[in-house]
Amino acid sequence: MLKEKSSKKPINDIIKSLYPFFVWQLITVIVSFAAMYIVIIVAGDAKAGLEYVSKNVLMLALVSYIVTLPFFVVIGYYRILNAKKDGTITLYKSDNYAKYLFIIPLAVFGMYAGNILVSLIEMMLPSALQHSYDDVAGMIYGSNYVIQIIAAGIIGPIIEELCFRFFMYGSLKKVFGFRPACIITSIVFGLTHGNLAQFMYAFLLSLIFIFVYEKYKSIAAPIIAHISANTVGIVLSNVINKGDITANQVASASNTTQIFAMLFVLGFSLMVMGIMIFVINKFVHPKKI
Repeated sequence: MLKEKSSKKPINDIIKSLYPFFVWQLITVIVSFAAMYIVIIVAGDAKAGLEYVSKNVLMLALVSYIVTLPFFVVIGYYRILNAKKDGTITLYKSDNYAKYLFIIPLAVFGMYAGNILVSLIEMMLPSALQHSYDDVAGMIYGSNYVIQIIAAGIIGPIIEELCFRFFMYGSLKKVFGFRPACIITSIVFGLTHGNLAQFMYAFLLSLIFIFVYEKYKSIAAPIIAHISANTVGIVLSNVINKGDITANQVASASNTTQIFAMLFVLGFSLMVMGIMIFVINKFVHPKKI
């Protein structure tokens, strides 16, 4: 993890925080256009190409993740190499690997708490702003279950953690310090999800991901947290709700019993999160090499 000290080259660090994101987005656009072009050539119909892209969003996202990953590995390698040369990196000895298990309940119940909080907030919004996640949920849960797990549950979180926590947060912290970097990164992370419900949900989870990143001093920590939250959410949405997003189902609730049930789950989730935060604070103390 990079040292927490002010950068002498703030413009360079801001650029470093952003360009991996744009590399990823460029690859995503190229993959989508390539797929659309191939379908148009094969089918001889432009409409068929557009329909293919719209119906296979998650599959194309998976392809873009796979293509992006080697670029991120190379960028990360040279960033660490340069940080070693500049003396702006602090290496930590890996803590007991069993302690990484503390991350899973924190992330899973953080996912529950985030969903419930978003649901409660959406219930108070004008009807036009409610269920803003429905279209995205349809694209995700309308895909093959295995693709959901691999793309949204595993590979996607790895790419997003490298992009937002390792590259963006790591660089912004050198310029602005911990708190501003945490807020800026979480806002950008939320905005990239493209709808109100996911913005609020992603913002809240980003705070959890940054917390475990700081405590464990390893990018593996937020990756584990992100994979845990996404994978459990996908499994439950498919098994229990047959692919319908829990937050939006609950957001449509109007009777008192359902609201109290939501509040109970929220309270229990926050209690578990509080316990796990206490446990992590008390027992996770990686040492400098």
